[in-house]
Formats: sequence, structure tokens, C-alpha cells
Amino acid sequence: MESQQNGELSGVRVLLVEDNPVNQIVAQENLLALGCNVDLADDGLMALDRWQSNTYDIIYMDCAMPNMDGLQATREIRRREREQGPERHTTIVALTAHFQKENRDECFEAGMDDFMTKPFTRDELKQMLTRWTS
Repeated sequence: MESQQNGELSGVRVLLVEDNPVNQIVAQENLLALGCNVDLADDGLMALDRWQSNTYDIIYMDCAMPNMDGLQATREIRRREREQGPERHTTIVALTAHFQKENRDECFEAGMDDFMTKPFTRDELKQMLTRWTS
């Protein structure tokens, strides 16, 4: 799907961290339709590599993944940000199928900025992007 090069979300840089191929495709297509530039990572280790060598406006981070889950990856990103100084902070939004209060609390304790439950709509993605990139 081709990215729209106009509108309020044109050029927003997104790292989508998701291990499920179907969820990856659906979310990527929705983000591209909103005008975002999207990089993909299959797990937390790949997310750390992508984050280290790029600058993103927002990271959508799946919580449950092999190798390194989203909570561990978020903790490591926050640790590295502290080392780099206060000017570096990347917005991280949890993507999870679990929606109990304990799950939300665990995400926020790991350092995530916001929380979305799967499945989500394009409109919900847009609202989250607008909230954090405006």
C-alpha cells in the first residue's frame, strides 16, 4: 500500500514491533495509509537495533514476543535514553491483547507512554499518533 504524502501524519516515523506476520501487515498497511514511514521489527532485540540506528516519532511495541518481549525492550530503550541525556525520549505505545489493569500498570512501569489493545482500528491508530506527535 502506498503512503499518502499529505495530511497531518505525513512523514511521521514509526517503528512497528510485532512478531505476528498478519498483525504486522494489517498495522503497517493502516500506518502507511495514514502517511507514516514505517520500519518493522519482529522482536525486542530487532527493535533495539532499529531504535539505536534511527530516530522514530513513535514506537508501537507488542508486549508478548520471542527472544525479547516488549516490556524488556522498553526498559532497555529507557535505560539507553537516560545514558544519552534528557533530550532523547521516544514515545512507546504498548500493543497487547491483554487489557486488565495489571497489564496496563506493567506497561507503564516498564516505561511505556500509552497503551492500545488489539485488535485496533485505523481510526484508533490515527488518534494515538495525533496525540503523541502533534
